[in-house]
Amino acid sequence: MISEAEAVSCYVCSWNPQDKELESDRCSSGNFDEHRVRYIDCYLGCEVMKILDSNGELLMFYRNCLMASPNKLDYDRSHKKKTVMTDEEMYACDSDLCNTAVARKSNILFMFFTMLLSKILFYEFS
Repeated sequence: MISEAEAVSCYVCSWNPQDKELESDRCSSGNFDEHRVRYIDCYLGCEVMKILDSNGELLMFYRNCLMASPNKLDYDRSHKKKTVMTDEEMYACDSDLCNTAVARKSNILFMFFTMLLSKILFYEFS
């Protein structure tokens, strides 16, 4: 949890398929471009939200400051909510620029393979 005096930087962008004629998608999971998206200071943390309609079609995707009370959420985990009209998936996190989501997974994989390679090299040379 973030203390009240601190803030984290969060990416802020949104994508609505209805707007594809007006602007290009640089926010959703497959198209995120951190160099073309702004970021701001946020006091509750960051979030990534994906909203699908009842047929599984994307209605809205956004990255923003966390809007919910952090004591009701677990950070670094997805929270899902299903209604009659929508399926919502929200990811909450509390470190600088953590709402890239995809980049965080890449960093974890990189660390895993680095540790694995270290163990293999250590085993062969010991």
